Amino acid sequence: PANREAFARALEVCRHPLCYNGDLFGMEDAKECMERFPGIDALMFGRGMIADPQLPENCRALQEKAFDRDRFFGFHRAILQGYEEVMSGEKNVLYKMKELWCYMGVSFPGKEKIIKKIKKAGTLREYNQLISALSE
Repeated sequence: PANREAFARALEVCRHPLCYNGDLFGMEDAKECMERFPGIDALMFGRGMIADPQLPENCRALQEKAFDRDRFFGFHRAILQGYEEVMSGEKNVLYKMKELWCYMGVSFPGKEKIIKKIKKAGTLREYNQLISALSE
């Protein structure tokens, strides 16, 4: 977990631009961070952005927009294609993609059964069929 007390001490003494990074999973987390640390220059989203690719945009606008399924699945497709280009073997790609669903799954409340099947898929073909079913 993020150590916000240590970050607060660093913010007091550092003369360089600082970026907060750690456990930002939603707008409320980002708002709380910006209120607590008004001197920060940037926020870095990692796992929170994997779950919701719109998160940085929503935070900049200071309003939460409706979940954009098309945008999410475009983001998903880009990650999948990137892994397919740089990794060797279907199993390696599949392992990486299934790992991401630990974070992505929170964007699909009520779809826990299909998320569980995605995490258990044995082939990319099966995985892609489940993703198609989820995206409908």
